[in-house]
Amino acid sequence: MCSSDLGDIPIASEAGHTGFAPTDDVELDLWRCLKARHGRVSIERVLSGSGLVAIYERFCEASGARPAAAQPAQVVATAGERNAAACEALERFVRIYGQVAGDLALTFGASGGVYLSGGIAPKIYEWLNTGAFRTALEGKGRLTAYLRKIPTFLVTHPDPGLLGAARRLRQLQAAEATPSANGAASRVRPVPRRPSPPTRASRSQPKRSEEHT
Repeated sequence: MCSSDLGDIPIASEAGHTGFAPTDDVELDLWRCLKARHGRVSIERVLSGSGLVAIYERFCEASGARPAAAQPAQVVATAGERNAAACEALERFVRIYGQVAGDLALTFGASGGVYLSGGIAPKIYEWLNTGAFRTALEGKGRLTAYLRKIPTFLVTHPDPGLLGAARRLRQLQAAEATPSANGAASRVRPVPRRPSPPTRASRSQPKRSEEHT
């Protein structure tokens, strides 16, 4: 989000569809597995319910264990029973979550904080709170000190999208009633995607002067 005269404005993106970048041999092995399955491995293939299950299944395969869970909630519950593969899967999931959150914090300059929301985060709070998430978020080499200053929060409200939509509506209503906002918009000119063809006048040769000295 960014600040404006009308309040905080959400910045929409499709960051979840950017590419997943492995950071060690375990994640590289996971990347190869998902690439063979999907062709391209986006962050969403890993940091999602299906991604958690895929990580868990890969750890089961590597250890020779038979998967005992087929749904994200089952993986979390199985980890609560101290199942080795499920615990490893959640630990890795949280670590990758932190890495991606740190990348996005750097990309957007999110000095005001990183807020975690969605269906999975509230259900794995105890795993997010082990310190692995923050360690991965902050582990950005020369920018580690910068990221250490950025706080992280977990959104627990059941309907944050509805609250956001209502707030955005109020902002739009306020913008319509604010002349300065409309005036600012009128000073913005669109830039064409392709250059406009030259006009007839610009294609013609310049006329020679008929004056003689």
